[in-house]
Amino acid sequence: KAKNGTSIIAAREIGIVPSILVMKKLYSNGNKIISLIDSKSNPSVYKKYFEDCNSEIINCTILDHGNLTEEFKSTISKILDENTVNLIHCGGPDIMIYQIIKSIDKSINLSCCNNSKMGCGEGICGSCTKHYEGDIVKRLCKVQIDPRDLFKDRRAM
Repeated sequence: KAKNGTSIIAAREIGIVPSILVMKKLYSNGNKIISLIDSKSNPSVYKKYFEDCNSEIINCTILDHGNLTEEFKSTISKILDENTVNLIHCGGPDIMIYQIIKSIDKSINLSCCNNSKMGCGEGICGSCTKHYEGDIVKRLCKVQIDPRDLFKDRRAM
């Protein structure tokens, strides 16, 4: 759904690589990409891919002891004030995704990596299932759901 607008990628460590495919799709849909990459991440792993999609790369520290840093919050706030953002994609640990969900306006579309829920990635083992009211079960390796639903009622450590 995110087309011809501005999309944000917020990624850290192991979440950077799966975010590359999301970024390529967003770029092919005519989006301007702004990437907030955790400054502890190694640029040689991702830099070429982000440059190929003309992504603006902003290095900043995203998390400190499980909380979003003031640097990250002010940076993303500035981007949201200056752009009409159609999607924020979060790639990283669950605590980062959870903290971003808590801090972002509910009107902004979100997506995230489902890393912690993956097992086989083929829909066979069932480790990635999410149960909903009415006995509805979705396999997260096959669908993208709103992270707000994924993390709803979940306790953060």
